[in-house]
Amino acid sequence: MRNEKQIGNLFERLANHIDLLPPEIEEMRKKIMVIERLPVKGREVDERFTQRNTLLNLEDFDNQPDIIDEISVSENESFLLWDKTKPHALNEIMIISKSTEIIPNLFDHSSRFINKVFDVMGQFTDYARADKLVPSISWSYDPMTHDRESGQSEKRFHAHLIARSQDEVNKALASQKPLSELSHIQQRRIVDEAIIVNAMVAYDFLKNSTEYSTVNFIPPLSGNCLTPALFFEIKNGWETFKSGSFREELGDIYDKLEKLYQQLLPEVTAEKENTGDWQRPRIIDSARVVQNIDRESYDWMSETTRETFLKFLSGLENRFISEQRSQFFKKNQKTHRAILTYVYPLGGFSCNISFCEMKDGKVQGQIRLPLFSDMGSAGMTFIQGVPTKIKRGVGENGQPENFNNSELEQRRKFQHGFRDFLEKNKI
Repeated sequence: MRNEKQIGNLFERLANHIDLLPPEIEEMRKKIMVIERLPVKGREVDERFTQRNTLLNLEDFDNQPDIIDEISVSENESFLLWDKTKPHALNEIMIISKSTEIIPNLFDHSSRFINKVFDVMGQFTDYARADKLVPSISWSYDPMTHDRESGQSEKRFHAHLIARSQDEVNKALASQKPLSELSHIQQRRIVDEAIIVNAMVAYDFLKNSTEYSTVNFIPPLSGNCLTPALFFEIKNGWETFKSGSFREELGDIYDKLEKLYQQLLPEVTAEKENTGDWQRPRIIDSARVVQNIDRESYDWMSETTRETFLKFLSGLENRFISEQRSQFFKKNQKTHRAILTYVYPLGGFSCNISFCEMKDGKVQGQIRLPLFSDMGSAGMTFIQGVPTKIKRGVGENGQPENFNNSELEQRRKFQHGFRDFLEKNKI
């Protein structure tokens, strides 16, 4: 077995030279404008309450600090409005399920739960806009990744409700730059090639399968921001969140994407091979993949998408998937986190859903379908459609910094004001 330094150097070299997209698609990817680092100050909290994936039983919620309110749905279902221990923004509230069962997917909850969550989200957009703030809503789904960093580290469903001032939005956008100016590893962390490929596949599939009344899908790599994910316009803006049709259609989109993943997986991998901690299925021979994808059942896939998909798979060398050294990874998760992120895929179907206002005031949704990224929808968000990586716990100079007392009071006032707003509107 190679020593740790040799393995680390190997991954560094691979990370800087692997080409996973056709040249014309990669050229467009490099032109995507991104915000590499948006600093957000932290706040002092008891370290006991910052551990991830610890809310396994209802008793684990006992004595948790910073609970703003609990919204009951039924005897076995409720969710909390919570002050995030590690903030993603100054004005922020987290929704987290406190149901008896741990359910990662919003749409696997009861219809009453889903409706109540969307009612709260819709009210949040009203509350933020009444205060001349720009709302943003997001959540992640990654139930299968347990052996490394995950976009859904806490497996209970939770969503992030964020409101930024126009000055905050403008300041963030002023720092955007082309993806090509970032290091190769940062490029993949922010705009994973798989997100581009999967958006192309998902777009082709969805536009040919169902016509939705509340959303319009936007072609990947199009428009001013080169849509670096599966983008869709919400036809009636934030008001659509109050629509039962939108909730049903978004759930249907979610369901179709997961089923598409399950359909494609055995076409491209040796699915029955051993998988588990630090193991993933092996990519099968390229000729067999071409044969599988060339069947009539995939005629909805455009030639450009097919070519991009096959090129991507051919670049996923099996040594990435099956020849890792588990002890090395377990000992060096932090030291080599960036490299691991670059070469090691997630454990199963994963998606991050975000909603933001665009420059013209329209509301768009973004679904990131990553393979490598360890960041969820709050840490890797969108501001006016621009991919934005949040850097938590630091000030403008990049050094560790917490919110001051005045900022903490503003945060508290915003959060408790929303609780009162919900009570006033009988939510």
